Amino acid sequence: MRLILTAILMALFYVACSPGTKMFATETEAGTDFSKYKTYALLPTDDTSYAKMVNKQLFEQYLAQAGIYQIEKKRLVKDSIHPDCYFKYTMVMNRKYETNQQSQLVYKPEVYTPAFDNNARIYYFSSDNRPVIYKGKMEVSTFREGALIIDMIDAATKNVVWRTSYTYKHDEAALPTLKTAVDIIVPALFKKFPVK
Repeated sequence: MRLILTAILMALFYVACSPGTKMFATETEAGTDFSKYKTYALLPTDDTSYAKMVNKQLFEQYLAQAGIYQIEKKRLVKDSIHPDCYFKYTMVMNRKYETNQQSQLVYKPEVYTPAFDNNARIYYFSSDNRPVIYKGKMEVSTFREGALIIDMIDAATKNVVWRTSYTYKHDEAALPTLKTAVDIIVPALFKKFPVK
């Protein structure tokens, strides 16, 4: 339980404090000998609140496929009975709204209708014709922001020995497909995976 709370707090910390340009981050427990890890198993997440915005079953399927490929590239073998380490993900996702409204200057001319032709209009500016300021149309943008964290947990000590994370903020109107997002993000998450 303590491990779960730590992971969730770390996810929130990454979302709140990470600069916009640093989307990927990696941490390694000092003094860990990663050469001892030969087998692994996957653990399910405990927090599924993100499922309100993403198809959880589809996301986990894509994440497992991409994650297993990256892990097994490092010659770790899946062993669900006696693994040396576990991999577990945590996803935090929120919807955020941002508004944008810009003031605009509008010059409104005076209108004169001559008596001899009611269809004619004569527009002119007088010396007291000042620009009128009005609020332009309001634009509301919807964003998804959050973090995806993958922890590598030592099976014997239950300590997190390696953590990789991705923080993001995307406009909902231009979201990539779930598979495309996973296929781009997961290889980048495992780029600094310490197991050779």
